[in-house]
Amino acid sequence: MTTATIHHDGADLVYDVEGSGPLLLMIAGRGGTGGRYTGISAQLQQHFRVVRYDRRACGRSTGDRSRPLDITQQARDAVAIITALGETTAYVFGNSAGASIALRIAEYYPEVVRGMIVHEPMSFSILPDREHWVNFTRRVDRTFRTEGAGPALALLGSSMVGMGQPGGPPARGQEDMGFFLGQEIMSLCYYQPDLERISRNGVNMIASKGELSQDAYYARTADVIGQSLGCPVRTMPGNHIAHVLDPAGFASALRASLIDLTTNAIQPDTGNTGGTDVQG
Repeated sequence: MTTATIHHDGADLVYDVEGSGPLLLMIAGRGGTGGRYTGISAQLQQHFRVVRYDRRACGRSTGDRSRPLDITQQARDAVAIITALGETTAYVFGNSAGASIALRIAEYYPEVVRGMIVHEPMSFSILPDREHWVNFTRRVDRTFRTEGAGPALALLGSSMVGMGQPGGPPARGQEDMGFFLGQEIMSLCYYQPDLERISRNGVNMIASKGELSQDAYYARTADVIGQSLGCPVRTMPGNHIAHVLDPAGFASALRASLIDLTTNAIQPDTGNTGGTDVQG
């Protein structure tokens, strides 16, 4: 594994690279640290050149932590890392907030996307019941600003489905959770990806959701994306943070979908979450 830093748009972005093969960029969600993909990277590095990075103002990367999340800036950062690695295209995987950032890449920078998998993007503005979830997120925001991170995370956790561990391991503890609640969650709430534009861009995409997430609002975003784009919707093992809790199992299913993107042999979801029937 190698670690490097690029300076882009006023921030130092730190990333780790391991493996060989087609480039696979992994975009982190809550907490923004690429270390959440360490387990998956170890499973995939025999087949892909995996790059995971700390997003702007998160983890080892610098940036103005007083500014709200700028999804377009985050997309530019991701493209800059692809370019820094000497590539013009990459496979892109994003989970949660990282999946929302991936959708922005599909909107504005489709030319860099060789294939994309978005897992449970927090883009619930596309849902039929968006008003309910916008109001819920506003409650989380008010709770954070009046009562602090603990009560706000508890409230947010009450909306999560199939979580074996409440919230999963923290990225950098309370500091990054405070950053997520204070600077990211409302930007994600209001971001509405232009699915018509993504469809016109012809991005090679799979939308995915966790088997244990059931009908959680953040899982239903995958269904809306699939319906809007006419792309497959895959069921992955585990819950919203299965990539942290069960990296080996999640990596197996992820690799199967990546192989489908690679060969353009995408088939409808059959309910098989293990991906062991795919060779490559």
